[in-house]
Amino acid sequence: MKLSNLFCALLASSTVSALPLQSDVTDIAVRADSSLVGYLGVFFLGDAPNVYFYLSNGNNTLSFKPLNGGQAILDPSSGTGGVRDPSIINGGGSEAGNKWYIIGTDLDIGKTTWDASQRKGSLSVYIWESTDLINWGSERLVKVENDEAGMVWAPDAIWDASKGQYLVHWASKFYSTSDPEHTGTAGASEIRYAYTSDFKTFTSPQTLIAAATTVIDLALLQLPQYGANSYARFLKDEAAKLVYMERSDDGLFGTWTRPGGDSAFIHTQVEGPYAYLDNQVEGKVNLLLDYYGSDGYRPFTSTNLNANAWVDGDRTNFPTNLRHGSVIGIDQARYDALNAHWGINANANIRINQPANSFVSHLFGFWYFDCIGNSTMAHAPSDTAAKHPRLTAAEVTALPSYPSVTWKFQPTQEGKLKVAEGRGGPLNISWEVHGTGKTKIVAITGLGANKDGNGKH
Repeated sequence: MKLSNLFCALLASSTVSALPLQSDVTDIAVRADSSLVGYLGVFFLGDAPNVYFYLSNGNNTLSFKPLNGGQAILDPSSGTGGVRDPSIINGGGSEAGNKWYIIGTDLDIGKTTWDASQRKGSLSVYIWESTDLINWGSERLVKVENDEAGMVWAPDAIWDASKGQYLVHWASKFYSTSDPEHTGTAGASEIRYAYTSDFKTFTSPQTLIAAATTVIDLALLQLPQYGANSYARFLKDEAAKLVYMERSDDGLFGTWTRPGGDSAFIHTQVEGPYAYLDNQVEGKVNLLLDYYGSDGYRPFTSTNLNANAWVDGDRTNFPTNLRHGSVIGIDQARYDALNAHWGINANANIRINQPANSFVSHLFGFWYFDCIGNSTMAHAPSDTAAKHPRLTAAEVTALPSYPSVTWKFQPTQEGKLKVAEGRGGPLNISWEVHGTGKTKIVAITGLGANKDGNGKH
Protein backbone atom coordinates (compact mmCIF):
# COMPACT_ATOMS: atom_id res chain seq x y z
CA MET A 1 0.00 0.00 0.00
CA LYS A 2 1.35 3.42 -0.88
CA LEU A 3 2.00 5.63 2.12
CA SER A 4 -0.11 8.39 0.58
CA ASN A 5 -3.06 6.03 0.24
CA LEU A 6 -2.44 4.74 3.75
CA PHE A 7 -2.82 8.20 5.23
CA CYS A 8 -5.81 9.02 3.06
CA ALA A 9 -7.49 5.91 4.40
CA LEU A 10 -6.44 6.91 7.89
CA LEU A 11 -7.98 10.36 7.75
CA ALA A 12 -11.10 9.15 5.96
CA SER A 13 -11.94 6.50 8.51
CA SER A 14 -14.55 7.16 11.13
CA THR A 15 -12.57 5.18 13.68
CA VAL A 16 -9.59 7.50 13.45
CA SER A 17 -11.73 10.60 13.77
CA ALA A 18 -12.42 9.66 17.37
CA LEU A 19 -8.79 8.88 18.15
CA PRO A 20 -9.34 8.04 21.84
CA LEU A 21 -6.19 8.50 23.84
CA GLN A 22 -4.96 5.99 26.37
CA SER A 23 -6.43 6.73 29.76
CA ASP A 24 -4.48 6.52 32.98
CA VAL A 25 -7.47 4.80 34.60
CA THR A 26 -7.60 1.05 34.04
CA ASP A 27 -9.64 -0.27 36.96
CA ILE A 28 -13.33 -0.24 36.06
CA ALA A 29 -14.18 -0.24 39.77
CA VAL A 30 -13.00 3.34 40.20
CA ARG A 31 -15.15 4.71 37.41
CA ALA A 32 -17.68 7.27 38.53
CA ASP A 33 -20.09 6.36 35.71
CA SER A 34 -19.22 3.47 33.43
CA SER A 35 -21.84 4.55 30.86
CA LEU A 36 -19.96 7.76 30.08
CA VAL A 37 -17.22 7.44 27.47
CA GLY A 38 -16.29 11.05 26.74
CA TYR A 39 -17.08 14.73 27.10
CA LEU A 40 -18.74 17.40 24.98
CA GLY A 41 -17.41 20.91 25.45
CA VAL A 42 -19.37 23.99 24.39
CA PHE A 43 -17.49 27.30 24.15
CA PHE A 44 -17.20 30.63 22.41
CA LEU A 45 -13.92 31.86 20.95
CA GLY A 46 -13.42 35.46 22.04
CA ASP A 47 -13.85 37.56 18.93
CA ALA A 48 -16.19 34.90 17.50
CA PRO A 49 -19.42 35.22 19.55
CA ASN A 50 -20.96 31.95 18.41
CA VAL A 51 -21.21 28.45 19.90
CA TYR A 52 -18.45 25.94 19.11
CA PHE A 53 -18.43 22.24 19.98
CA TYR A 54 -15.36 20.28 21.09
CA LEU A 55 -15.29 16.51 21.61
CA SER A 56 -12.87 14.83 23.99
CA ASN A 57 -10.55 12.06 22.85
CA GLY A 58 -12.28 9.31 24.77
CA ASN A 59 -12.44 9.98 28.50
CA ASN A 60 -9.31 12.12 28.46
CA THR A 61 -10.32 15.43 30.06
CA LEU A 62 -7.12 17.06 28.79
CA SER A 63 -7.49 16.31 25.08
CA PHE A 64 -10.26 17.78 22.92
CA LYS A 65 -10.77 18.20 19.18
CA PRO A 66 -13.01 20.75 17.44
CA LEU A 67 -16.13 19.49 15.73
CA ASN A 68 -17.55 20.77 12.44
CA GLY A 69 -14.07 21.55 11.13
CA GLY A 70 -13.66 24.21 13.80
CA GLN A 71 -16.65 26.17 12.50
CA ALA A 72 -19.50 27.41 14.68
CA ILE A 73 -22.37 25.03 15.45
CA LEU A 74 -24.84 27.71 16.59
CA ASP A 75 -24.97 31.25 15.21
CA PRO A 76 -27.77 33.39 16.66
CA SER A 77 -29.70 35.80 14.45
CA SER A 78 -31.89 37.48 17.07
CA GLY A 79 -30.92 39.97 19.78
CA THR A 80 -27.41 41.34 19.39
CA GLY A 81 -26.54 38.47 17.04
CA GLY A 82 -23.70 37.35 19.31
CA VAL A 83 -23.60 34.76 22.10
CA ARG A 84 -21.02 34.48 24.87
CA ASP A 85 -20.63 32.16 27.86
CA PRO A 86 -22.62 29.23 26.41
CA SER A 87 -23.63 26.61 28.96
CA ILE A 88 -24.91 23.16 28.02
CA ILE A 89 -27.33 21.73 30.58
CA ASN A 90 -28.31 18.11 31.07
CA GLY A 91 -32.02 17.54 31.29
CA GLY A 92 -33.30 16.75 34.77
CA GLY A 93 -36.23 14.74 36.06
CA SER A 94 -38.23 13.21 33.20
CA GLU A 95 -35.90 14.96 30.70
CA ALA A 96 -32.77 13.24 31.99
CA GLY A 97 -30.94 11.53 29.16
CA ASN A 98 -33.30 12.79 26.46
CA LYS A 99 -33.15 16.59 26.60
CA TRP A 100 -30.36 19.15 26.63
CA TYR A 101 -30.38 22.92 26.70
CA ILE A 102 -27.78 25.51 25.75
CA ILE A 103 -28.18 29.00 27.19
CA GLY A 104 -25.90 31.98 26.73
CA THR A 105 -25.32 35.71 27.12
CA ASP A 106 -26.89 37.94 24.46
CA LEU A 107 -23.85 40.11 23.72
CA ASP A 108 -21.74 40.92 20.69
CA ILE A 109 -19.11 43.19 22.23
CA GLY A 110 -17.93 44.17 18.75
CA LYS A 111 -21.15 46.18 18.36
CA THR A 112 -20.99 48.03 21.68
CA THR A 113 -18.67 48.91 24.57
CA TRP A 114 -18.16 47.28 27.94
CA ASP A 115 -19.64 50.31 29.69
CA ALA A 116 -22.74 50.45 27.47
CA SER A 117 -23.24 46.69 27.70
CA GLN A 118 -23.63 47.01 31.49
CA ARG A 119 -25.95 50.01 31.37
CA LYS A 120 -28.35 49.17 28.56
CA GLY A 121 -27.37 45.59 27.84
CA SER A 122 -29.70 42.75 26.98
CA LEU A 123 -31.97 41.50 29.76
CA SER A 124 -32.64 38.28 27.87
CA VAL A 125 -30.85 34.96 27.44
CA TYR A 126 -30.37 32.84 24.35
CA ILE A 127 -31.86 29.35 24.59
CA TRP A 128 -31.49 26.34 22.32
CA GLU A 129 -32.81 22.85 23.03
CA SER A 130 -32.16 19.39 21.60
CA THR A 131 -33.20 15.78 22.08
CA ASP A 132 -30.08 14.32 20.46
CA LEU A 133 -27.22 16.88 20.81
CA ILE A 134 -27.26 17.20 16.99
CA ASN A 135 -30.41 19.11 16.08
CA TRP A 136 -30.81 22.36 17.99
CA GLY A 137 -33.32 24.30 15.90
CA SER A 138 -33.47 28.08 16.09
CA GLU A 139 -32.69 30.01 19.21
CA ARG A 140 -35.27 31.81 21.27
CA LEU A 141 -34.54 34.95 23.25
CA VAL A 142 -36.31 35.12 26.61
CA LYS A 143 -36.31 38.11 28.95
CA VAL A 144 -35.52 37.05 32.52
CA GLU A 145 -34.65 40.29 34.35
CA ASN A 146 -36.31 43.53 35.47
CA ASP A 147 -35.87 46.83 33.65
CA GLU A 148 -33.77 48.27 36.50
CA ALA A 149 -31.00 45.83 35.58
CA GLY A 150 -28.19 46.89 33.28
CA MET A 151 -27.43 43.46 31.85
CA VAL A 152 -27.81 39.70 32.16
CA TRP A 153 -24.42 37.98 31.97
CA ALA A 154 -23.20 34.37 32.04
CA PRO A 155 -26.50 32.50 32.51
CA ASP A 156 -26.30 28.90 33.64
CA ALA A 157 -28.65 26.36 35.19
CA ILE A 158 -28.76 23.33 37.44
CA TRP A 159 -31.53 20.82 38.08
CA ASP A 160 -32.97 21.31 41.57
CA ALA A 161 -34.48 17.94 42.48
CA SER A 162 -36.11 19.37 45.60
CA LYS A 163 -38.20 21.69 43.40
CA GLY A 164 -38.48 19.49 40.34
CA GLN A 165 -37.34 22.46 38.24
CA TYR A 166 -34.24 24.08 36.80
CA LEU A 167 -32.64 26.86 38.81
CA VAL A 168 -31.33 29.39 36.27
CA HIS A 169 -28.86 32.00 37.45
CA TRP A 170 -26.97 34.96 36.00
CA ALA A 171 -25.17 38.17 36.99
CA SER A 172 -26.81 41.61 36.91
CA LYS A 173 -26.18 45.07 38.30
CA PHE A 174 -29.00 47.51 39.07
CA TYR A 175 -29.74 51.21 38.67
CA SER A 176 -32.10 53.36 40.67
CA THR A 177 -35.76 53.42 39.61
CA SER A 178 -35.29 57.19 39.27
CA ASP A 179 -32.59 56.57 36.64
CA PRO A 180 -34.47 54.80 33.81
CA GLU A 181 -31.74 55.62 31.27
CA HIS A 182 -29.08 54.10 33.55
CA THR A 183 -26.75 57.09 33.29
CA GLY A 184 -25.81 57.11 36.97
CA THR A 185 -23.83 54.72 39.13
CA ALA A 186 -25.06 51.18 39.44
CA GLY A 187 -24.83 48.93 42.45
CA ALA A 188 -22.38 46.03 42.60
CA SER A 189 -23.05 43.07 40.33
CA GLU A 190 -24.94 40.30 42.09
CA ILE A 191 -26.12 36.82 41.24
CA ARG A 192 -29.80 36.50 40.40
CA TYR A 193 -31.96 33.44 39.80
CA ALA A 194 -35.32 32.18 38.62
CA TYR A 195 -36.95 28.75 38.22
CA THR A 196 -38.23 27.18 35.03
CA SER A 197 -39.60 23.83 33.91
CA ASP A 198 -39.23 24.37 30.17
CA PHE A 199 -36.85 27.32 29.59
CA LYS A 200 -39.80 29.22 28.12
CA THR A 201 -41.47 30.67 31.18
CA PHE A 202 -39.55 31.76 34.28
CA THR A 203 -40.49 32.80 37.79
CA SER A 204 -39.84 36.37 38.89
CA PRO A 205 -36.11 36.97 39.38
CA GLN A 206 -34.66 37.08 42.88
CA THR A 207 -31.23 37.66 44.38
CA LEU A 208 -29.21 34.51 45.07
CA ILE A 209 -25.86 36.03 46.08
CA ALA A 210 -25.33 39.64 47.10
CA ALA A 211 -21.70 39.69 48.18
CA ALA A 212 -19.79 42.55 49.79
CA THR A 213 -18.00 42.98 46.46
CA THR A 214 -19.14 42.65 42.86
CA VAL A 215 -19.48 39.02 41.73
CA ILE A 216 -20.16 37.42 38.35
CA ASP A 217 -19.77 34.07 36.55
CA LEU A 218 -21.38 31.70 39.04
CA ALA A 219 -20.94 27.97 38.36
CA LEU A 220 -22.71 25.38 40.53
CA LEU A 221 -21.75 21.72 40.86
CA GLN A 222 -23.52 19.01 42.83
CA LEU A 223 -21.09 16.78 44.75
CA PRO A 224 -22.70 13.36 45.26
CA GLN A 225 -19.49 12.03 46.83
CA TYR A 226 -20.21 14.20 49.89
CA GLY A 227 -23.98 13.73 50.07
CA ALA A 228 -27.22 14.44 48.25
CA ASN A 229 -27.31 18.06 49.46
CA SER A 230 -23.64 18.85 48.87
CA TYR A 231 -22.57 21.46 46.34
CA ALA A 232 -19.62 23.56 45.29
CA ARG A 233 -19.96 26.98 43.74
CA PHE A 234 -17.36 29.01 41.90
CA LEU A 235 -17.48 32.80 41.46
CA LYS A 236 -15.39 35.60 40.05
CA ASP A 237 -14.68 38.54 42.35
CA GLU A 238 -14.77 41.22 39.66
CA ALA A 239 -13.03 43.81 41.83
CA ALA A 240 -10.10 41.59 42.85
CA LYS A 241 -10.01 39.79 39.45
CA LEU A 242 -9.91 36.32 40.99
CA VAL A 243 -11.96 33.14 41.18
CA TYR A 244 -12.82 31.44 44.47
CA MET A 245 -14.82 28.40 45.60
CA GLU A 246 -17.42 27.91 48.32
CA ARG A 247 -19.01 24.72 49.73
CA SER A 248 -22.41 23.80 51.12
CA ASP A 249 -23.57 20.50 52.59
CA ASP A 250 -27.15 21.60 53.21
CA GLY A 251 -28.43 22.48 49.77
CA LEU A 252 -28.36 25.27 47.24
CA PHE A 253 -29.78 27.72 49.77
CA GLY A 254 -27.78 26.43 52.70
CA THR A 255 -24.74 27.79 54.51
CA TRP A 256 -21.77 28.40 52.24
CA THR A 257 -18.18 28.50 53.48
CA ARG A 258 -14.92 29.05 51.65
CA PRO A 259 -12.36 26.21 51.99
CA GLY A 260 -9.05 27.69 53.07
CA GLY A 261 -10.60 30.70 54.77
CA ASP A 262 -12.51 33.83 53.78
CA SER A 263 -9.62 35.22 51.74
CA ALA A 264 -8.75 31.99 49.91
CA PHE A 265 -8.93 31.93 46.13
CA ILE A 266 -8.01 29.56 43.31
CA HIS A 267 -6.29 31.87 40.81
CA THR A 268 -6.10 35.55 39.90
CA GLN A 269 -6.59 37.18 36.49
CA VAL A 270 -9.12 34.53 35.53
CA GLU A 271 -12.88 34.35 35.01
CA GLY A 272 -15.61 32.08 33.66
CA PRO A 273 -15.04 29.10 36.01
CA TYR A 274 -16.72 25.87 35.00
CA ALA A 275 -16.50 22.64 37.03
CA TYR A 276 -17.68 19.15 36.10
CA LEU A 277 -17.40 15.66 37.57
CA ASP A 278 -14.92 13.19 36.14
CA ASN A 279 -16.40 10.28 34.20
CA GLN A 280 -13.88 7.81 35.56
CA VAL A 281 -12.50 8.74 38.96
CA GLU A 282 -15.00 8.91 41.79
CA GLY A 283 -14.71 12.20 43.66
CA LYS A 284 -12.53 13.91 41.06
CA VAL A 285 -13.61 17.35 39.83
CA ASN A 286 -12.34 19.02 36.68
CA LEU A 287 -12.21 22.80 36.61
CA LEU A 288 -11.73 25.22 33.72
CA LEU A 289 -10.55 28.79 34.31
CA ASP A 290 -10.55 31.41 31.57
CA TYR A 291 -7.29 33.36 31.41
CA TYR A 292 -9.04 36.18 29.59
CA GLY A 293 -5.88 38.22 29.05
CA SER A 294 -3.96 35.27 27.65
CA ASP A 295 -4.85 31.95 26.00
CA GLY A 296 -8.32 31.28 27.40
CA TYR A 297 -9.34 28.16 29.29
CA ARG A 298 -6.77 26.13 31.22
CA PRO A 299 -7.64 22.88 33.04
CA PHE A 300 -7.26 22.06 36.74
CA THR A 301 -8.27 19.08 38.90
CA SER A 302 -9.00 18.30 42.52
CA THR A 303 -10.01 15.23 44.52
CA ASN A 304 -10.66 17.14 47.75
CA LEU A 305 -13.41 19.72 47.50
CA ASN A 306 -13.13 20.44 51.21
CA ALA A 307 -9.76 22.05 50.61
CA ASN A 308 -8.62 24.74 48.23
CA ALA A 309 -6.33 22.25 46.50
CA TRP A 310 -6.16 22.40 42.70
CA VAL A 311 -3.58 20.82 40.43
CA ASP A 312 -2.69 22.23 37.02
CA GLY A 313 -3.72 19.91 34.18
CA ASP A 314 -1.36 18.95 31.36
CA ARG A 315 -2.13 21.34 28.49
CA THR A 316 -0.11 19.51 25.82
CA ASN A 317 -3.26 18.34 24.01
CA PHE A 318 -5.70 20.90 25.39
CA PRO A 319 -6.95 23.46 22.83
CA THR A 320 -5.97 27.08 23.29
CA ASN A 321 -8.18 30.16 23.09
CA LEU A 322 -11.38 28.47 24.30
CA ARG A 323 -13.43 31.01 26.21
CA HIS A 324 -16.07 30.79 28.95
CA GLY A 325 -18.17 27.70 28.26
CA SER A 326 -19.16 24.33 29.69
CA VAL A 327 -18.62 20.56 29.54
CA ILE A 328 -20.86 17.52 30.05
CA GLY A 329 -20.18 13.79 30.10
CA ILE A 330 -21.76 11.76 27.29
CA ASP A 331 -22.45 8.10 26.62
CA GLN A 332 -21.28 5.98 23.68
CA ALA A 333 -24.35 6.61 21.52
CA ARG A 334 -24.05 10.40 21.86
CA TYR A 335 -20.28 10.31 21.41
CA ASP A 336 -20.56 8.28 18.20
CA ALA A 337 -23.38 10.45 16.86
CA LEU A 338 -21.46 13.68 17.42
CA ASN A 339 -18.35 12.21 15.88
CA ALA A 340 -20.22 10.90 12.86
CA HIS A 341 -22.12 14.12 12.29
CA TRP A 342 -19.44 16.74 12.91
CA GLY A 343 -16.14 14.84 13.01
CA ILE A 344 -13.90 14.13 10.01
CA ASN A 345 -16.14 13.20 7.07
CA ALA A 346 -15.92 9.44 6.60
CA ASN A 347 -16.48 9.94 2.86
CA ALA A 348 -14.25 12.96 2.39
CA ASN A 349 -12.10 13.46 -0.67
CA ILE A 350 -8.59 14.03 0.64
CA ARG A 351 -6.32 16.26 -1.44
CA ILE A 352 -2.58 16.04 -0.84
CA ASN A 353 -0.22 18.84 -1.79
CA GLN A 354 3.54 18.55 -1.32
CA PRO A 355 5.16 21.72 0.07
CA ALA A 356 6.91 23.67 -2.64
CA ASN A 357 7.62 27.13 -1.29
CA SER A 358 9.36 28.97 1.52
CA PHE A 359 6.44 28.56 3.94
CA VAL A 360 7.16 24.90 4.69
CA SER A 361 10.11 23.98 2.51
CA HIS A 362 12.30 23.63 5.60
CA LEU A 363 9.72 21.45 7.39
CA PHE A 364 10.49 18.13 5.74
CA GLY A 365 7.80 15.53 5.97
CA PHE A 366 4.81 17.90 5.83
CA TRP A 367 1.97 17.42 3.33
CA TYR A 368 -1.35 19.22 3.02
CA PHE A 369 -4.54 17.23 3.44
CA ASP A 370 -7.65 19.07 2.27
CA CYS A 371 -11.10 17.57 2.81
CA ILE A 372 -12.92 18.99 -0.19
CA GLY A 373 -15.77 16.74 -1.21
CA ASN A 374 -17.80 13.64 -0.68
CA SER A 375 -16.11 11.01 -2.84
CA THR A 376 -13.63 8.43 -1.64
CA MET A 377 -11.02 9.32 -4.26
CA ALA A 378 -7.60 10.38 -2.97
CA HIS A 379 -4.89 12.02 -5.06
CA ALA A 380 -1.28 10.96 -4.61
CA PRO A 381 1.44 13.63 -4.87
CA SER A 382 2.40 12.51 -8.39
CA ASP A 383 -0.82 13.82 -9.92
CA THR A 384 -1.31 16.76 -7.58
CA ALA A 385 0.39 19.30 -9.84
CA ALA A 386 -1.96 18.58 -12.74
CA LYS A 387 -5.21 18.26 -10.80
CA HIS A 388 -4.56 20.67 -7.93
CA PRO A 389 -1.88 23.31 -8.62
CA ARG A 390 0.52 23.93 -5.77
CA LEU A 391 -0.30 26.83 -3.53
CA THR A 392 1.85 29.93 -3.62
CA ALA A 393 3.24 31.42 -0.41
CA ALA A 394 0.61 34.17 -0.63
CA GLU A 395 -2.18 31.62 -0.99
CA VAL A 396 -0.86 29.61 1.95
CA THR A 397 -0.72 32.61 4.27
CA ALA A 398 -4.27 33.52 3.25
CA LEU A 399 -5.63 30.15 4.43
CA PRO A 400 -7.96 30.40 7.47
CA SER A 401 -5.95 27.69 9.22
CA TYR A 402 -2.58 29.37 8.58
CA PRO A 403 -2.16 31.13 11.99
CA SER A 404 -2.80 28.02 14.07
CA VAL A 405 -0.87 25.71 11.75
CA THR A 406 2.31 27.69 11.34
CA TRP A 407 2.84 29.29 14.70
CA LYS A 408 1.49 26.84 17.27
CA PHE A 409 2.53 23.38 16.22
CA GLN A 410 0.32 21.55 18.70
CA PRO A 411 -1.57 18.74 16.95
CA THR A 412 -5.33 18.51 17.01
CA GLN A 413 -4.95 14.76 16.34
CA GLU A 414 -1.96 12.44 16.49
CA GLY A 415 -1.00 8.78 16.53
CA LYS A 416 1.33 6.05 15.25
CA LEU A 417 1.09 3.46 12.49
CA LYS A 418 3.17 0.43 11.65
CA VAL A 419 4.42 0.37 8.04
CA ALA A 420 6.75 -1.73 5.87
CA GLU A 421 5.85 -5.01 7.52
CA GLY A 422 7.69 -7.81 5.69
CA ARG A 423 9.92 -5.24 3.99
CA GLY A 424 12.44 -4.55 6.69
CA GLY A 425 9.81 -3.41 9.15
CA PRO A 426 7.57 -2.96 10.86
CA LEU A 427 8.44 0.70 11.43
CA ASN A 428 6.46 3.01 13.69
CA ILE A 429 5.54 6.18 11.83
CA SER A 430 4.27 9.09 13.92
CA TRP A 431 1.65 11.34 12.35
CA GLU A 432 -0.01 14.56 13.41
CA VAL A 433 -2.90 16.60 12.05
CA HIS A 434 -2.49 20.36 12.53
CA GLY A 435 -5.30 22.86 12.12
CA THR A 436 -9.04 22.88 12.48
CA GLY A 437 -10.20 24.47 9.23
CA LYS A 438 -11.01 22.99 5.85
CA THR A 439 -7.32 22.75 4.91
CA LYS A 440 -5.00 21.00 7.34
CA ILE A 441 -1.34 20.05 7.57
CA VAL A 442 -0.32 16.49 8.32
CA ALA A 443 3.13 15.94 9.78
CA ILE A 444 4.61 12.51 9.07
CA THR A 445 7.67 11.90 11.18
CA GLY A 446 10.15 9.49 9.68
CA LEU A 447 10.03 10.75 6.10
CA GLY A 448 12.88 13.21 6.25
CA ALA A 449 11.83 14.59 9.64
CA ASN A 450 12.81 13.71 13.18
CA LYS A 451 10.79 13.88 16.32
CA ASP A 452 12.55 13.92 19.65
CA GLY A 453 11.32 12.49 22.92
CA ASN A 454 9.59 15.74 23.79
CA GLY A 455 7.43 15.64 20.68
CA LYS A 456 9.36 18.41 18.91
CA HIS A 457 10.32 18.39 15.24
